[in-house]
Amino acid sequence: ATGGVIHDWKFDAGLTIKAEEVTPVPSFSAATTYRGSLVIIDGADVRISEAGFPGTFASSDRLTITADGQQGTAVFALGGRLFASTDRSIVDCTDFSSPVAVSDSIGVAGPRCWTYAPGIGVVFVSASGVYGLTSSGSETSITKLSTDVENLWLRDINRSKLRTAVVWYSKKRDEVRIAVPKKGKVRNTLILAFSQAGWRKYDLGL
Repeated sequence: ATGGVIHDWKFDAGLTIKAEEVTPVPSFSAATTYRGSLVIIDGADVRISEAGFPGTFASSDRLTITADGQQGTAVFALGGRLFASTDRSIVDCTDFSSPVAVSDSIGVAGPRCWTYAPGIGVVFVSASGVYGLTSSGSETSITKLSTDVENLWLRDINRSKLRTAVVWYSKKRDEVRIAVPKKGKVRNTLILAFSQAGWRKYDLGL
């Protein structure tokens, strides 16, 4: 017997799986984790990495938050669902192929303008006030929390600089604290605190 080449008539391209196109890690303004993936805000888009590989982003895993391309401000997970926002809208983007508008008039002012709070869900700052977002199953609701300080919010706060506000939960005090700039100022020198007892304020006097 002599050696030779056996032809199977299969093209080499058919013997491999085409690699999915990936992109370098984009620059981002906000981030969270969700089901083992890193989720980021990249301009007007939400991007999600491959599960377990926070540095690998498939080009196809991208969702533009709004049709008019508004800049994204925040992304967070709650109740097993994934949410992204601009400063005047919130979208449930758990399923990238079928995003659901939660609000088209209320959004999260900036990347540090929200926090988790026990018994409430997510507390966030928007231009029109402070809100709580709850999510259970497929149901999501938004409730205004700042009604009792409405006059202060409209009169004493520099709402044009709310993107730089900072919101956090104080476990020691069991309250949500919100650092915002006073009217005519740019530094966050006014702290509002919300708890079951209602609202309090701390003026840092700087």
